[in-house]
Amino acid sequence: MIYNPSAIPNVSSTIRAWRKEAIKQGIGEIYVMTRNLILDNQIPVKECDAEFDFAPLQKGFSSCVISGVDDSYIFDYNHTVEEMRNLYYHHKSDKPFYYTSTMGWDNSPRRKSGFTIFHHYTLKGFYEWNRAIIQKTRKTHPKDKRFMFVNAWNEWCEG
Repeated sequence: MIYNPSAIPNVSSTIRAWRKEAIKQGIGEIYVMTRNLILDNQIPVKECDAEFDFAPLQKGFSSCVISGVDDSYIFDYNHTVEEMRNLYYHHKSDKPFYYTSTMGWDNSPRRKSGFTIFHHYTLKGFYEWNRAIIQKTRKTHPKDKRFMFVNAWNEWCEG
């Protein structure tokens, strides 16, 4: 999984080199996933096998912002869940795409600015977010390739 493919110069040739080296070392074919934020309309990495989203890097829902503090964002969690559910329903991808949910998120303890907070977290909202991911995944992936991610499940300062 490549979290930030744009940070790797010549990411396509790097992936090709990884594949070649994995075969040379006897590992065999590797499965490469790259992060693609569906709200940012990123250009997919051609050489990857699949893409994944990464919550909470969804800063495109201005309707969910409770307040902005300089360059930081405070979102209403449950409103964000509603927007994500709608986004998933309409999202299409040319490659297998895996979605990520998050619990209540607050990374302000480790950032003076540029932090993100999901305020008004509820278990019901978390359930609904995961339910939407599961429904979309069942529609778009065969049984043996149904995966989802939950970010910061046990990270004390972020979820």
